Amino acid sequence: MSNADVARANLRLAVRTRLIRAAILRNIREQDTGLASRTLCAEHIESPDRALASMRVRDLLTASRGVGDWYARQLERTAGVSGDRQVGRLTDRERDAISAALREPRPCEDTTHAHAYTGQVAA
Repeated sequence: MSNADVARANLRLAVRTRLIRAAILRNIREQDTGLASRTLCAEHIESPDRALASMRVRDLLTASRGVGDWYARQLERTAGVSGDRQVGRLTDRERDAISAALREPRPCEDTTHAHAYTGQVAA
């Protein structure tokens, strides 16, 4: 295989990875509620697609509805994880901590209505 063939193969892989990552982030952003968006984000942190492995944790967190830089830093601090870490390099403990923090309803959220993502009613 020539250098040009290797370069083309790497470029195809990079494009495919960017497309997958963009679709995942779009899906997270397009959830009906912030809690549903954060729940989906938590699922991607727990078992990330290979396309997300090199993504920074903060970039994935801020894809969620209602999560800006400030709240992302709060979540990171609660979980004891640096936002600059790559999603694919998180330990199981870090994944569990971030996921738990993401799934907690925020004080301003009304959880008495049907949950948009799971269809379940909160207790």
